Amino acid sequence: PGVRTARRAIRRLAWVAAGGAAASGALMIGLSLRGASADRLYLGTDTRIAAILIGAFLACRQQLVAPGRRGAMSGAAGRRGLTIAGLAAASTLAVAWTRLAGTDLLLTRGGLLACSACAGVVLLDVTSAGPSPLRWVLSLAPLRWLGVISYGLYLWHWPIYQYLHPGWHGLLRWNLVAVRVGASLVVATISFVVLERPVRRGALGPWVVRTVTPVAVGLATVVLLLGTTGALDPTVRVSTGTLATTYSPGPTAAPKVLVVGDSVAFALATDALVPHAGELGLRVVDGARSGCSLMVDVGAQDGLATNCSPQWPALVARTHPDLVFVLFGALAGKAPRNVDGGKAWPCEPAYDRRWRARLDAAIDVLSAQGATVVLASAPTTTGILYKGEDPARFDERQQCANRVVAEAVHAHPNARLADLAAWTCPSWPDCRIKLDGVELRPDGLHFRGPGAQAPARWLAAQLRAIPLAHAATGPVSPTSRPAA
Repeated sequence: PGVRTARRAIRRLAWVAAGGAAASGALMIGLSLRGASADRLYLGTDTRIAAILIGAFLACRQQLVAPGRRGAMSGAAGRRGLTIAGLAAASTLAVAWTRLAGTDLLLTRGGLLACSACAGVVLLDVTSAGPSPLRWVLSLAPLRWLGVISYGLYLWHWPIYQYLHPGWHGLLRWNLVAVRVGASLVVATISFVVLERPVRRGALGPWVVRTVTPVAVGLATVVLLLGTTGALDPTVRVSTGTLATTYSPGPTAAPKVLVVGDSVAFALATDALVPHAGELGLRVVDGARSGCSLMVDVGAQDGLATNCSPQWPALVARTHPDLVFVLFGALAGKAPRNVDGGKAWPCEPAYDRRWRARLDAAIDVLSAQGATVVLASAPTTTGILYKGEDPARFDERQQCANRVVAEAVHAHPNARLADLAAWTCPSWPDCRIKLDGVELRPDGLHFRGPGAQAPARWLAAQLRAIPLAHAATGPVSPTSRPAA
């Protein structure tokens, strides 16, 4: 009776795991269709637990199968069918790994659930009785060792990849990949031999555990605090819009510059343009907002992004700027946007048309008081996680977005281009990591702290060289296009 009770409990647990996996997969698909961001879907426990639950279901199933049969299908035909299914599943995973970027919509609309199911089929094949080609391949010594250190490799590769950033000692692309992978394998192996295996075997005495545990917790806390210091709040933040009271030397007041855009513009203004306005020869109003995107419809929200342009007319009317600096540098190529009822990426006609129309409208609104609008091209990021699994495609999409910016500038006589992308990444897509020993973008995206001062000086020189069209004291009739 005890065995039967245990089997019933395992069987119920298997059904709970299967139902939970289906629910988690359905939640991811539903949230994706509603426009949730790739980060929300990929990092959310509720949307990613399907893979773990599929593994739990298989573990329960193996417990319910007689040990001698260990999950074998009935007869030779069943074994052949399982072999074919395992090979097909492995092939599907190989295609997904090599062809899909981490932000691909196909993944969040059933692809990740399908990949988890394929991994389950592979596990079922290699753990079932009978001949299996996949089991033979996965039993090769290098792959077995990779499996042994896999969890340590998963943990250690992240800080290693962050430290070995693009441009580190001149390393880029495949050379950088080789160094990163090699270092990750070495550290993971040392971690397994020195730390993980002794813990598993109980080789460390209780006093060691009591001593090491608080030290490890303290170290992890310090690393967490240091690693997140200076990070931008992912929620939408509005800057104070305080006007700097510093002027350039001489009898004439310095140009008044209104800064608008997303978190990249906000960081540049907050960390350099506003606090150093006097020495830059400018007066600066910070009107940028984290999360601002012209590609989101007014009143809508796409992940953390919203359209902040409705605030611009009042901001322009209140501040009467001579120049308006516009920068949208937060990852144009990271995720698609909702356009005309579907998803579209930069370089696709639907996206580029929307982007151009929104820029045209922005120039009209921001120049309504007679100001010259300075649109900045956006440098690509050096952050590997931002770029996903296809960095080349990401860089190409950012280039397409920048081309549309240049086209909009050329179509408007009251607009100028500040080619920040060319200054930051003179050998596109290879970007400056440091300048005069100072790291420009600590997170690979935002010009922060001391790193914001060099681009601010470059930008200030560009802005001061622009002839002012008016004294910024009276309104100028806007054109007919509404705010984006």
